[in-house]
Amino acid sequence: MSTGDRVPNTADHSEMPRLWRSWRLTVSVLNCLAQCFLIASQTSMTSAMVCMNMNHNDNKNGSRVNHSFCGEASCYQVEQEQDDRKKEMWKFDWDSKTQGWVVSSFFAGYYVMQVPSGVIVTRFGPKISLVFGLLITGILHLLCVPAVLWSMPMLYTLRTLSGLACGCMVPGIYALIANWCPKQETSFLFGISNLGIDVGNSFSFLLALGACRIDFQGGWPIIFYALGTIQTLMAITLMVCVTDFPSTHRFIDPFESKFISDNRAHNKKARSIPVRRILLSGPVWAFVAAQFALETMSYTFFTQVPLFIRDVIKLPHWETDS
Repeated sequence: MSTGDRVPNTADHSEMPRLWRSWRLTVSVLNCLAQCFLIASQTSMTSAMVCMNMNHNDNKNGSRVNHSFCGEASCYQVEQEQDDRKKEMWKFDWDSKTQGWVVSSFFAGYYVMQVPSGVIVTRFGPKISLVFGLLITGILHLLCVPAVLWSMPMLYTLRTLSGLACGCMVPGIYALIANWCPKQETSFLFGISNLGIDVGNSFSFLLALGACRIDFQGGWPIIFYALGTIQTLMAITLMVCVTDFPSTHRFIDPFESKFISDNRAHNKKARSIPVRRILLSGPVWAFVAAQFALETMSYTFFTQVPLFIRDVIKLPHWETDS
């Protein structure tokens, strides 16, 4: 091989391919968005409940206070009654038990799928789990609106299926970024990917804030329409732009592909899963206990904050009435 044909030594940091406008950065950003919509799916129903469930704290007689004024008492009363009838079909008188079942049905499917999803990712690759997880969750979000109007068992079923689909995405997110992440940039690229957790919570709350102020079908269906559409488009984007490994990507620069492959942590394939050793490992159970406590605190906080703000602090739709 001549000197001109020699492949650069990728271990030399001075010869690292640029990060800006690189495919490994693009995959990290797409991974961040996938995680963002995963988290948004977890809090979407609680955020929607802010304006879909009747808030008896707003008005003791159950009517929504109308601040418009026509000059005549009769005009004010007629407008109020017409507005109440118009929105009656989009409001639901769910007690706390029903609300708990609606929220927990998602997490029933989500946690059941944690271990099987790891097997799916190992066998079929992270891209498949992400694409189908996003696509199925998007479709189920669009079906949530008619399910709410139709029957509660149908809503419970859709939320459980949505949890199963989202559960498939979790290992896929981390497996994909691990395949695209050179060891020199591990902290940075993983940080971008995990940024989707906080962005997803903020996105869900802000989406609900805007939707609840829109006078269309009570506002709350917009949350599911928007999430369903965005997640479907995101699934198509991942299908076109992402592969499991840089070496199989059609558009990546060969130099960048070789750099990632040469500097990625390679794990030897285990012949079988050491189930017995895992179950008897003290460090494993210590990690499980710590993770359980963290997840319980985090999800309790994020799923209950919207209703806490409305029902306890008594700020309907996150705003005070003037």
